[in-house]
Amino acid sequence: MQTKPFIWSIVVTLALMLCSAGVRAESFTTNGPYGGQINGGIVMNPKKPNILYAGGTGGLFMTTDGGESWQPTNTKELARDVTVIAVAPGMPETVYANAHLEGIFKSADGGKNWSRITERFTEGWVFSLVIDPRNAGVIYAGTSKGIFKSSDGGSKWEELKTDPQKLSAMSMIMDPANSNILYVATFGDGIFKSEDAGKSWTAINNGLTTKDFVVMATDKTGQALYAATSTEGLFKSADGGLNWKPAGDIKTLAKGLGLWALDIDPMRPNTLYAGFSLSDGANANKATVYKSIDGGNTWLPSGAGIRKSRVKGFAISARNPGVMYAATFRGVFKSIDGGKSWGSRSKGIASAYIMDIKVDPDKNNNLYVATGFGGLFKSEDRGATFREIMREAEGTNTDTVALNPADAKSVYSGAFGFGFLISGDSGKSWKASSEGIINDHVYYIAVDPQNPRNIFITSCTCGGGIGAVFRSSDGGSTWVRADGGIATDRMVMGITVDPLKPSTLYAVQIDHGVWKSTDSGATWEKANTGITDLRAMPVVIDPKNSNILYEPTYGGGIFKSVDGGKSWKEINNGLAEKRVRRLAIDPRDSRILYAGSYRGVYVSKDAGNKWDLLERTKGVAGINALALDPGNANVLYVGTGGGLWRYEK
Repeated sequence: MQTKPFIWSIVVTLALMLCSAGVRAESFTTNGPYGGQINGGIVMNPKKPNILYAGGTGGLFMTTDGGESWQPTNTKELARDVTVIAVAPGMPETVYANAHLEGIFKSADGGKNWSRITERFTEGWVFSLVIDPRNAGVIYAGTSKGIFKSSDGGSKWEELKTDPQKLSAMSMIMDPANSNILYVATFGDGIFKSEDAGKSWTAINNGLTTKDFVVMATDKTGQALYAATSTEGLFKSADGGLNWKPAGDIKTLAKGLGLWALDIDPMRPNTLYAGFSLSDGANANKATVYKSIDGGNTWLPSGAGIRKSRVKGFAISARNPGVMYAATFRGVFKSIDGGKSWGSRSKGIASAYIMDIKVDPDKNNNLYVATGFGGLFKSEDRGATFREIMREAEGTNTDTVALNPADAKSVYSGAFGFGFLISGDSGKSWKASSEGIINDHVYYIAVDPQNPRNIFITSCTCGGGIGAVFRSSDGGSTWVRADGGIATDRMVMGITVDPLKPSTLYAVQIDHGVWKSTDSGATWEKANTGITDLRAMPVVIDPKNSNILYEPTYGGGIFKSVDGGKSWKEINNGLAEKRVRRLAIDPRDSRILYAGSYRGVYVSKDAGNKWDLLERTKGVAGINALALDPGNANVLYVGTGGGLWRYEK
């Protein structure tokens, strides 16, 4: 009769023994940084304005309390780049969302549950979805490869005939008074109109000075049409698109900015909002939102409180005057006074696009993460919480961060328009140090581990072409070119310093593959023999053997060299996903490798001979960065389109 208590005592004893032996369950968790790239826009339930959907690089998020808190969907395929969302006007419980490269998903219960309805659009981009208010089963999709229509709720699609075919349909709108009338703004071919539910299309470009459009809008009557370009401002038509003219002074106001978002107040048809992109330091003091109350004739700044970034969309309440939301590359913002002031509403949105991660080797609780348009963040508690640093370059693109290995208080980063930036106090304050750098977007930084005064950067755009490498020999004070022989027609995606032979460098370029220098960048030669996919990502070097190199590629998987880059062999055994952007090597045991793919993290324990998927990471949004904790061999930080994740085994 004592069997059960006896067995239970054995179970408890074994559990205690396992814990004391250090055995633990795997975990894969994230705590942000919250906000990030809401590039898929924001959509409101027309009958319940406290319910909204926001799509970003971290997936699809939903709020039921007016943005006070957000929750991700429970569908793994939607936990990645969501490009567009649409709510059926007549049946707002019916919601559609497109996940890039995954297809279109549908929810019939207001976002609680989702199912994939088609894989029709797993190539290219879906920019817009329009639903017929009279029949929620009729859907139009504007894509990078043409215009499509479904009459059965998205199960089957037909490509609509246009001239030319395969239009890049950036934005599509439907006449509110007549669902047979549609307008499509394209990038490259101007604006088109259909009056027969998409059967035929006519170009309507009279009065337009450009054919590159990004977004359209119409008022609730369908009488006034607006079409926005990213650089030429706004055009307006009052006759159904037959004739167009520039809309006021917005082109002058927005000089140097990109216009990416446009919407009309449903309660005030003459009130318009335009959203812009601040991508470089020259425009850092400009507003990201402008407002017009006279149908687009005059515009005033209306973005107080919105962090400097790119605005990608608006959601304006038709029931509550003054309540509106803005989707940006720094999360969601809300206004309750018609855009006069804004406040952040991003709690729970993990959509920061992590481009780079560095862990402080002296204090491994300190992390630095670069999030592109989202800025540079620091955590002092191993990723539990974050705060933004480097406000000096707010609104710019921050893609990289590096630490001085001899003094981790010295932090380096780069920002579009500011060049190379240095902090000597762990990120509290920054100064630009770009003397000699002719390209103002620093994309990647590598520091010589033996002599940290030697710093290498890659930069792009502006005066010296888009493929450039620079070297500093004085800790970043001055810079000289270090890219003799490297092609200038592609961006240099990364640079790696050999830890044992720091005069040996490896640089990578899309379409050109791997370059090698043995003289600190003075001259370079290609080192691609055996690599079958030249969409190269940064090289990783075995810290104990300079001849052993690993090269991840975005499509061909991983390649390995054992002769210092003279030849390469594919090592993809077990690697089901060959789109690999980053690879990390355990410095304590260089046989252990981690590969960040589009669909999760793979691990090899035998120097790449065989790979296994870490099941906990399956389905995570595309991985852009990996970093091992130098103080804890069980912890790997994973940078994704959905924030920073911490994997612990």
